[in-house]
Amino acid sequence: MIFLRLLNLLIGYVVFECNGYFIERFLNITAKRRIGLWGIKRINIATVRAKIKAKEFIQLKEVAKKSNTKIKIIHKRGLPFILHRYRKRKGFFIGVISFFLMLWILSSFVWSIEIKGNIKVNSEQIMQTLKESGILSGKLSILCNINDAKLRLLTNHKELCWVDVAIKGSKVIISVKEGILPPQIIPKDKPCNIVAKKDGQITFIEAYDGIKAVRKGDTVSKGELLISGVIDSTLKSYLLVHSRGIVKARTLTHLKTEISLKKTENIKTGLFYKRYCLQFGNLSVKLYLGDKIKYEQFEKNELINELAIGKDIILPIRFITEVFYETAQTTTEFTQQEGELLCEIAIKEKEKNELIGTLLERKITFKNENNVVICEGEYICEQEIGQEEKIEKNN
Repeated sequence: MIFLRLLNLLIGYVVFECNGYFIERFLNITAKRRIGLWGIKRINIATVRAKIKAKEFIQLKEVAKKSNTKIKIIHKRGLPFILHRYRKRKGFFIGVISFFLMLWILSSFVWSIEIKGNIKVNSEQIMQTLKESGILSGKLSILCNINDAKLRLLTNHKELCWVDVAIKGSKVIISVKEGILPPQIIPKDKPCNIVAKKDGQITFIEAYDGIKAVRKGDTVSKGELLISGVIDSTLKSYLLVHSRGIVKARTLTHLKTEISLKKTENIKTGLFYKRYCLQFGNLSVKLYLGDKIKYEQFEKNELINELAIGKDIILPIRFITEVFYETAQTTTEFTQQEGELLCEIAIKEKEKNELIGTLLERKITFKNENNVVICEGEYICEQEIGQEEKIEKNN
């Protein structure tokens, strides 16, 4: 729809009214002759308004004569009529051509880089990697190697599992997805032990390959050997295998949250004002006088509108709106009971994210230190604590 409107503006069209008692006949003849009308609207019983391409308008004279109706031009729209109106003003055309030429040249350079989807990986780190691959502000977009940037981002940042780099006009858009790093896996043909990744008391152990180094009920520390990959052999002094097995243990986890019974924060008073500026590439033009902020305490928001032709052609011109909200400092006081409730809610969120395995026991305690409620949780869980550790051969 937008494309058709743009096309009609480029080739020009005429808005006209048809008057008479035989309007239906007029419309039937135009349809039969395949004369393209659109935006047809009845004004009254004897008048219809419609639009037609400028080059087809001349055909309506014969149709109007045949249908005994009258044609009246209401508006002339589009580039051909504008050019005709200003045909004697050479400076105007030179200015228009120069403006679009400047926009085309500026849009051939990279002026802004947007990064989306990153949480763990810092945006500055991603920007540094892009710089190493040759993508930076002020560079011709055709010289930017997108494939090299993708490869460098995936290689340098192991947390990223998917990367997309797109250039739209003067803007580079980096879209990333972060994944969870898998534990290091030792190949099946390489010998390894199974060791404890956490302190605990063994509740279950079964070795499929290798020799048990501990028994049920034993207390182990982090890094202690659980299943050995070194086996005595009658042919050799020992045999190295890739240990496999399941080791479960009762583990102890401590979690802690705290909240002050007197909370101070800034809230908006409802008063605000705006400042505007235009940005051409790296050049900013202020549309206001003075840099002093009206409020002593404030919160600032920045809204950026980029000039674009359609969705894909982004030009290096941005209209920036800075909104300053006045804030006032307020203090909220909680009772001991309210503080404990807030702490417990917070520690339950931690439990969802940090506790692993089956929860066996849960003990929560509260204490108050200098008007701060401290909530401490002690948890006993049963979980798998075995992890592979490569056996280094001594030559």
